[in-house]
Amino acid sequence: MKFYITLIVLSFSFISKAAGVVYEHLPLNMIHGLRTHVDSVFIATPELKEAVKTLYTGKMINHYLEDDGRENFETYFSLYKEFWHFIDLNQDGQLELLFQGKYEATDDRAYTEIYTLSENKYVLSYVEIGALLGYKINPNNNEIILYTHEYPCCESYTHNISTLRFIRGEIKVKKKFFIARDKEDMKGEFFPDSLHFKGTYQISKQEIALYWSPTPITENAFVGGIRRLQTNLICHFPEHTLFRILAETPDAYYILITGKAKEENGLPINVANLEMIPIYGWIQKKAL
Repeated sequence: MKFYITLIVLSFSFISKAAGVVYEHLPLNMIHGLRTHVDSVFIATPELKEAVKTLYTGKMINHYLEDDGRENFETYFSLYKEFWHFIDLNQDGQLELLFQGKYEATDDRAYTEIYTLSENKYVLSYVEIGALLGYKINPNNNEIILYTHEYPCCESYTHNISTLRFIRGEIKVKKKFFIARDKEDMKGEFFPDSLHFKGTYQISKQEIALYWSPTPITENAFVGGIRRLQTNLICHFPEHTLFRILAETPDAYYILITGKAKEENGLPINVANLEMIPIYGWIQKKAL
């Protein structure tokens, strides 16, 4: 049986967890309807080994670099074969290839790489830090949509949840951003106990202050590393910004907000890099 194969490499955190990793396992209820049993969409075929060998001998694989001449494929495959799987993302009969594993056992985080077939050669179409969280099935065409989590290490606190779709030969990416740490150097309860996704979108009637936790903090909000943050303020959004309420406490709403934040000194983020990227965070009810 002959396959035309588009190759996706998803590096995942199965080998080892470095001590510096922060909040690798976020609450899965942040993604409505996420399916986590990815084994159910993997496709077993005998062509798997040959597809991996094509990448390996062509020096298209970014790990196991100690075999510089790429002469020891059998050794490589014996070490990594359990991390490779076929999947058909766009349900067109052409198989994509997933690699789930860190490049090296000592790596802090996982990576996602996507290779696509162009003129009978595999080319790198997408690469990003991110571990596979799960998937959804598009009810309109049965495509498989992947979700990855770019989690921080060391003294960082920024996260991205990426949605990956394979559409018309390209990987389409949408990101959502949040701040969190599971270390004592950052104060706050970052996530609500549960989220609902039935709320309608709203337009802010005044400036909104977005925080990483429900109650504003004014002193020693983050004391890790060289940089210290006195408050848990993420940023301010101007009037007429689109947002959606996902949860609430007596005094605060947990929202997903999309817009252009105000540029200010001393913020924990660079707002220019997050323009029009949805951000999770908390706002005070009295601010609405």
